[in-house]
Amino acid sequence: MKNKNISGFLLILFVAIQLAGEISSALSGPRDSLFNVFTIAVYLCLAGRMFIWLLVLRRMPLAAAYPFTALIYLLVLPLSFFLYGKMPSPGRIAGMFMMFGGILLCFYGSRLNDEKGGHG
Repeated sequence: MKNKNISGFLLILFVAIQLAGEISSALSGPRDSLFNVFTIAVYLCLAGRMFIWLLVLRRMPLAAAYPFTALIYLLVLPLSFFLYGKMPSPGRIAGMFMMFGGILLCFYGSRLNDEKGGHG
């Protein structure tokens, strides 16, 4: 049980670092130099995300972990509305819910397969 808790924490940390990188990227803008604090934050987030991802993969199978990488797309859409006032289209909102359903199907399908002794 402890290994599952650590894996879950690492997945949440992975998504949080990825989200911080996305926000820093939006704040740095294309006009800023390489040594802008937000640009540096983006690269630090990328390095941290890589390290956390390797830890996640040591603790759980790729088929269970990989769907969580799509969580960033689910978080960016509402945050772009709340932070920047960008109104998402109905199609994007519908796509967000479809992606959430796909993440759940992949994650729980992988868990059910593992419980039955499958390899996919």
